[in-house]
Amino acid sequence: AMPGWGSWAGEGVQSARQIERQRKRDAAKRKKAHEENRRKRKDARLDNVIVTEKSDKKIRRYMVQNVPYPFQTMEQYEASVKTPLGRDWNTLKTYEAAVRPKVEVTPGSVILPMTRQDANTSMYNRPATDQGDISKRLKKRIKKRKKLSAKP
Repeated sequence: AMPGWGSWAGEGVQSARQIERQRKRDAAKRKKAHEENRRKRKDARLDNVIVTEKSDKKIRRYMVQNVPYPFQTMEQYEASVKTPLGRDWNTLKTYEAAVRPKVEVTPGSVILPMTRQDANTSMYNRPATDQGDISKRLKKRIKKRKKLSAKP
């Protein structure tokens, strides 16, 4: 016989029958592993639900590391976040109270920048009697600035 006859593709080549058997075994193994992985998932028993088990790096910057100021526990904060504020879920009065700004300024009025004293003592830490004097303090500051700007 001539060299190369009967082994056109080289030594150790599998026949088509052997290749087909191997392909079927691999497919069965893959299917078994896939079913096993599906059973381990959190959403295995939930129809029409897909639970993503990967951590999302993009959302990390929106996650809170510490409990924000007015709350003492994380449960309080989460409850406030879960509470809807929209008109569809609350009465009109409740909705307006929730979205009302804390400070109202009439249009066209001058808002002076904060001084160091204002930064050190916030409006919420002062006694209730002192909070009404904000307009008086602003007037005093305006007078001081006018005096300072009038000096040569």
